[in-house]
Amino acid sequence: MRTKIKLRQARVRRRRAAVADDERLLTPGVAYARPAHAQLAAEPASWRATDLLGLQHRAGNRAVGHLLGRQPAPLPSVTLSPQRQREQAVLTWPLRRVRQNSLQRISIPRTATADPDWKMVPREHLARVRAAVAIINQKVRSRRLITYFRDNAPGGTLNTLQQVANRAQVWELRSEGSQGLSEQGGRNMAYDTLIYRIGRWQIAATLLHEMGHLSGLTGAEADERRCEGAIDAARVYAPFIESVRPRQAAPGDEVTISGMSFGPSQESTDRVTIGGVDAGRATAWEWRHAGGGTIRVRVPTGAHSGELVVENNRIPSNRVPLRIREPAPAP
Repeated sequence: MRTKIKLRQARVRRRRAAVADDERLLTPGVAYARPAHAQLAAEPASWRATDLLGLQHRAGNRAVGHLLGRQPAPLPSVTLSPQRQREQAVLTWPLRRVRQNSLQRISIPRTATADPDWKMVPREHLARVRAAVAIINQKVRSRRLITYFRDNAPGGTLNTLQQVANRAQVWELRSEGSQGLSEQGGRNMAYDTLIYRIGRWQIAATLLHEMGHLSGLTGAEADERRCEGAIDAARVYAPFIESVRPRQAAPGDEVTISGMSFGPSQESTDRVTIGGVDAGRATAWEWRHAGGGTIRVRVPTGAHSGELVVENNRIPSNRVPLRIREPAPAP
């Protein structure tokens, strides 16, 4: 009996947490614009008590009270006018869509594409690409990413991210070097084989960047930074080192690190370690188009030969060996 009570209490806590999450997406008194593909024609002719009870079960008393335009109260048998019903259908549409988890619609087509530069994702790549899409499907439910697209996409609303995810299609580029491409304001986005070889988190980061372009952001430098910010908003950190120059250095020498997904600047949770020793504040932490980046650090005193690692929000990159020469003895 105690076990049943505990399980019931746990379900109530989870439901309350989910309700609180969804209700923050709606601002009372604001009329949200109807998305082009919202099927309002499918709404019932009137709100019956059973409909309201179902909404109460999914979203709680506050949502029902807001739907009826008054404070939560015992639910009578209520019928709204057609005009009132249409207004409230628009208002509650984001809540119902989020509750139904309908954001998981990024597709990987299994047909040929007419674009000569793109191709269908190879069968042997499907498992990793699907894992990357699953990461995105989980992230696009977060308020942080939803509001980021609302605030940064041209004409953004709370539905912008959902609309992009629902129409997005993933392809693979035939040639390597672009990292990722997409159609501005369209539905198609692609990654290249370098991104595939790095792994699923890098694929997810690349596709999140391209989803920014699908929302209408251009290729201008400012918009490219906004697209890159979507990766940070989703907290998908996948730093990767492509090269380190020189491969031998002495304490005090400057080392240049090239790679991707380092982040636009060095924050308190970003660092470079050499042989496990923190290199301190970088002399340069630069971001460039296509998600690349350059970091310059000085070899810290006390560092020994070992692995150089870049951390973005405490997520470590791949490890690159760096040999540390002993400083020349003083004359």
